[in-house]
Amino acid sequence: MQFDFVVEEAARQLRPHVVTEYCLDLATLYNKFYNACPVISCEDENTRENRLAINFAALIAIKNALGVIGIEALEQM
Repeated sequence: MQFDFVVEEAARQLRPHVVTEYCLDLATLYNKFYNACPVISCEDENTRENRLAINFAALIAIKNALGVIGIEALEQM
């Protein structure tokens, strides 16, 4: 939800590292979520769908943030 604001602030202040810090913070938070909340093995379908949506949102935000700073995101590792 903060992506647009972060990019605007980084551009306004001429501080591109703000986007890099946002990307690192988001990746750290996502990693904590992923380790704490099973997605595929979640038995409740509604919870699983919500967690998949969070995964997709994090993927898009990180990919966009990397794109802003000129880094192409890998499709898979």
